[in-house]
Amino acid sequence: MKLTGLGIWNLYFLIKFALMYYGIINFDVIKNAAFFALLVIAVPSTPLTKIKLCVCVVIAIALFYIELFAMNNTVEQHSIDNTLILLKTLFNFDIVLIVFTLSIVYWYLSQWVRFTSVTLILFVIAAIYGQSYINSIQTTVSSDVVELKRVK
Repeated sequence: MKLTGLGIWNLYFLIKFALMYYGIINFDVIKNAAFFALLVIAVPSTPLTKIKLCVCVVIAIALFYIELFAMNNTVEQHSIDNTLILLKTLFNFDIVLIVFTLSIVYWYLSQWVRFTSVTLILFVIAAIYGQSYINSIQTTVSSDVVELKRVK
């Protein structure tokens, strides 16, 4: 079995790591590692490569959507209003700047750096520290919400 690099999919994972760092998504290491493994498997024929690409795009969107809702604890309470609130959160000016900056840095450095290795290292870091970091963010956010309710 031949393995390939991730190519532009590295940018997808780098953006997700940045969003995890800022506490916007709940990065699920196991599901993303499985997706990573699917992406690096080389497919021998062109038609199968196109099918794989279409399947991977659907998986990427679904994973991102699930992680976004999981961070905001609204998977059970899904509605159009919750979706609009999450989209407003996701597309605030800071997030757009993060995505823009990561895109430019990736585009510039990809000429010299193998980002698949960087992504793999970030997966290991996320597996070791990620969940405890996410839990600390969720605790901080929930304690802030409790304090806001007391003030009102």
